[in-house]
Amino acid sequence: MSSTICRIVQESLSNGVRHAEATLITVSIDRRGEEVRVEILDNGRGMSKSNRPGFGLIGIGERVRAIGGRLTVSSKPGGGVEVAAVTPLPPAARGRWGLGAGGGAMKILIVDDHPIVRAGLRRLLTEEPQIEIHEAGSGREALSVFREQQPTLVILDLNLPGIGGLGVLARLKAVDPDVRVLVLSMHDDEIHITRALRAGAAGYVTKNAPPQELLEAIGRVAAGQTYIEHEIAEELVFASIRASPHPLEDLSSRDLEILRQLAEGHTLSQIADTVGIGYKTAANNCSRIKARLGVATTAELIRIAIRAGLVTQDVGVSAVPIDERPI
Repeated sequence: MSSTICRIVQESLSNGVRHAEATLITVSIDRRGEEVRVEILDNGRGMSKSNRPGFGLIGIGERVRAIGGRLTVSSKPGGGVEVAAVTPLPPAARGRWGLGAGGGAMKILIVDDHPIVRAGLRRLLTEEPQIEIHEAGSGREALSVFREQQPTLVILDLNLPGIGGLGVLARLKAVDPDVRVLVLSMHDDEIHITRALRAGAAGYVTKNAPPQELLEAIGRVAAGQTYIEHEIAEELVFASIRASPHPLEDLSSRDLEILRQLAEGHTLSQIADTVGIGYKTAANNCSRIKARLGVATTAELIRIAIRAGLVTQDVGVSAVPIDERPI
């Protein structure tokens, strides 16, 4: 494309000086969306009906059309000549993900409760052209921003305050079944990965993945494809043939969210309010989780949650949530 633009300018300048006797020639080149527009205007004597564009401009016109562009030459006697060409950007100039012409900026919503993570992702993504980035630090904020901005892609952490990542994912899918979600999480275990994929995530990458792999995942998911980080994809294959099932495999997404919040020290009243259920429902779910996991106390549930990686650190038995209302 650059060689074609150079030839357009070169031929127009030559014609203006040698044939049109121009004393002033202006050249403008600018990008408009996914196209490049070139305009050359001179103050020469213009072209008459018998003085048509020469073979040079005719040949350039053919080159411009060959790459999907268009070339126009307009003039009137004594009024100078205007040459205008519009050429599409080559795929390499549209960014890593080859955003389609006329598609505008790709909106990405980053959902993570750590500002430093959001800042790092923003810095990585702003190196790509035509990217519009929005951020949210909690599940509730993410849902609000999603409804307002309708992003092309959501990059979602699973460990969020209040509504957890899986809960956010389920609600995003309820708002827009076609939403494209890439999970970016510290968790690399089978239970988190499979739950996220079952909930509707189109991709899963850990925060230990190299930047280039993350960018590849973003491009794939934004294009409507799926992506799982290479290292954990291999782990999933071997996990699928293990004889012993994961202890949390039979729990629902709501049960996992309740278990996670219990391990973080929330009371049943707080959990019921966050998840959007009644207190008795939360209490019944907690009792059912204990029965399925074969434990009798909340402290034992918390130990299981810690071993399964649902929380990042051992909150200790002293942090077992105490609720003033009986179960």
